[in-house]
Amino acid sequence: MSQADIICERWALILEFALMNKNERIGFRIPANIKKALMQIAKTEGRSLAQVCEVFLRAGIWSYKKGNSTFFKKFIQLQNDGSSADT
Repeated sequence: MSQADIICERWALILEFALMNKNERIGFRIPANIKKALMQIAKTEGRSLAQVCEVFLRAGIWSYKKGNSTFFKKFIQLQNDGSSADT
């Protein structure tokens, strides 16, 4: 993939993100240290907590669809082994 293709793909994702109609809600509980890390990222990036969460969710979905489903399995295994990969 050329540099131009990568740039075009990134801009397409940015535009899709900006124009997205948000009509659903999702709620779930997370450990306090993950929320703290997300809030720090939001502050650093000048974004809301919701925006940061949405970006991470979109990035995870995008990566998964690109064939990186092995990441999901590896991350679950890390969690099961007691590794602290959450912050």
